[in-house]
Amino acid sequence: MKPTLANLPKFLAWGLGLSLGLNPFAHAQILSPGTCGTASPDPAHLTYLEAIGEAYRNGLDISITRRDSGGQSRINIPFKAHIVRAPGSNNYMQVPALLTTLCELNQKYRASGIQFYLKDLPNYIFDGSLYYHTGWTQGNTQMTTYNMSRVVNVHFVDLSAMGLCGYATYPGSGAGTTLRQGGLMMSVSCSQPGNTTLAHEMGHYLALPHPFDGTSPQPQGVFAERVTRNSNEPAPRLNSNCAIAGDRFCDTPADFIGNRWPCNGAAPQDTDINGDAFRPDATLFMSYSYDNCQNKFSAEQMNVMRYTLTGSSGGNGPRSYLLLPSMPAYDSVRSSSILIEPAIGAPASPANWVYFKWTTAPNATMYYVRVVRGITLMFERWVSDTSLLYTGPDLTSNSNYSVTVKPFNPVSTCASTSPSRSFTTTTPFGLSTSGLIEEDFRVYPTVLRQGEPLFWKIEEKIPGSESLSINIRNMHGQTVMHRRAFSADDLQTFPTESLTPGIYTFEAQCGLWSKAVRLVVQ
Repeated sequence: MKPTLANLPKFLAWGLGLSLGLNPFAHAQILSPGTCGTASPDPAHLTYLEAIGEAYRNGLDISITRRDSGGQSRINIPFKAHIVRAPGSNNYMQVPALLTTLCELNQKYRASGIQFYLKDLPNYIFDGSLYYHTGWTQGNTQMTTYNMSRVVNVHFVDLSAMGLCGYATYPGSGAGTTLRQGGLMMSVSCSQPGNTTLAHEMGHYLALPHPFDGTSPQPQGVFAERVTRNSNEPAPRLNSNCAIAGDRFCDTPADFIGNRWPCNGAAPQDTDINGDAFRPDATLFMSYSYDNCQNKFSAEQMNVMRYTLTGSSGGNGPRSYLLLPSMPAYDSVRSSSILIEPAIGAPASPANWVYFKWTTAPNATMYYVRVVRGITLMFERWVSDTSLLYTGPDLTSNSNYSVTVKPFNPVSTCASTSPSRSFTTTTPFGLSTSGLIEEDFRVYPTVLRQGEPLFWKIEEKIPGSESLSINIRNMHGQTVMHRRAFSADDLQTFPTESLTPGIYTFEAQCGLWSKAVRLVVQ
C-alpha cells in the first residue's frame, strides 16, 4: 500500500507498532567522541517520513495549526528535567545552566512554532550507578524507572565513557509505556549554554533522522542519497532520490559526513554515484557540523516535527499525548530582580538564620535563589514569593557568601540573574519558627506576620524587673519600638502592627541582665 495523506494515520500506527520493543540505538553511529548515539531509523519510521514528505511536496501542510491565547501559531510542549547526581560529586547539571539552555532551546525552535515549557521543578536522582553510563542498559533502566507521563523526559547524565554527547528515541520506541515512552539522554558537558546538542536530540525525539543517514560512510552506493534534485536527469545519470533516500527531506542537501566537521575550514570532500560533489549544509541542527555552525531546521523538517506532535485532521501524531493537558498562559519575564536583603553593609546574620528579599519581576511565577561561597554551591531554593527565610545547616559561622536570584516562569527562562549580593554570617543561635525557649526567657513566635502578636515571658524573678526595658531594633541597629514593662511574671504581648516586613532584634534589659532574640516579620 502506498502511503498517502488519507491513509497516513493508519499507516503510521502500523509502522510504529513494528518498532516497539526494538533497541532504538542498535545502529547508532559512534564515530568520534562527543557524537550522537541515536539510531538510524528503521524501515517503518522511514515510510512514515516518506508519507509526510510526499504530502508536503504536493502542497499540503498537513500539521494542524494550534494557536495560543495570543493568537500565535505555537505548540507548547512540557519539558521534564531529570538531573542525576553521583554522591560526593558536583559534576551534575546545574540549575542556572538548565534554565539558560532551555531558553536557548526555545530560541532555536522558534521558527518551527514549537516551544518547550518547564514542567514542575527538576527531578533529582541521587544514584551514582545511573550517572556514569557505560552502555544502553542504564539509559533503559533510567527511563523505565523515572519517566513521567505526557512530558518530554530529558535525563542529564555523563555519557563520556560511551563517547557520546547525547541520544534520543524516535516516536514509538524506547523504554517505558506509551505516554511515558523514550526520551532524551544528555551528557552534562554537552548540555551547557551555547551547545546545540539538546536541539539536535530533540529533533530525533520529534522524528528527524540525521541528514547523512543512508549515505555515510559510502556515498557512492546506488541507494545512497544523490546530490541532484533533478527528476529528469539524462542517462546514464540517475535522477534525484531525495524523497526515498537519506533523511527523506528534499530541502536538506545530500550529506555524507557522519563525524564532526568544521564549517569554517576544509570539510571532507566526496562525490555521489553521478560524480556530483556533496555540499552538506552546515547550518542544519541535525547535521554533524560543529555547534557554532548550526542555526536552523529546514521547512520539511519543521513540518515533520509539527505533524509528529499535532497530527492532521485524519488522526493524531505519535507524540500528540504531549499536548494534554494544555499549558496555562504565561507572558515573558523580561526584567531581573534586585536584592534588598541582606542590605549592603548590614550586620552579619546568624549562620542558621538569614533573611533574603528581592524586588518583583513582572510575569515571574518563580525565583531561583542560589547561595555560593566562591564557586561552591552552598544551597539553592525555588521560591514563589519575593522573600526567603533560610534556617538550614548549610552555612558556617564567620564566613563570606554571595547570593543571586533569577526570576522565571515555565515558558520564560531567559531573564537575567540579579547582580550578586555579598553577606557574612556569625554564630548560629537556637531559634525556630515556634520561638526561643530558655529556662528564664520565652519568646514566640519568632517568625510572624505583620500584626500578629508577639508573646514573651520571664520565668525567673529578676531584681528590678518592675523596670524592664524592651527595645525592638532593625537590621541596622536602629530602635524602632521601645516599651517599659513593669511586670514580667505573666505572659506578655507585644503588638507588631507598626513593624514592616523584615528582620528585627527583640531586646529585654534590666540592669546587668539582658536577652536578645532575632525576629522575622513577614
